[in-house]
Amino acid sequence: MSWALTSIQNGIPFVAAACGLISAGYWYLASRVEIAPLWQKLGTPEPVVQELRESGWIHGIIEAGTESARLNKIAAIWTAVAVFLGSVSAFLPKP
Repeated sequence: MSWALTSIQNGIPFVAAACGLISAGYWYLASRVEIAPLWQKLGTPEPVVQELRESGWIHGIIEAGTESARLNKIAAIWTAVAVFLGSVSAFLPKP
């Protein structure tokens, strides 16, 4: 077997592990997204009208959910790459 093929066979599991660690990092970031009401992001005082206050919180919840979903999507893609590479390394002929 050539040196290049042996290097690929030995390197794929490490690349798969790195992809798995990257995905874990993105899932951690997705779990740490904080909710901030709209007035806090704009640097304005908290509204005294209850409906406006609740609207600001709803806006913050929607933004936090959107950001968390975006990070989860990236983590899922990295996980898919890690699983694919792990599967490929299992089926490559051993040196």
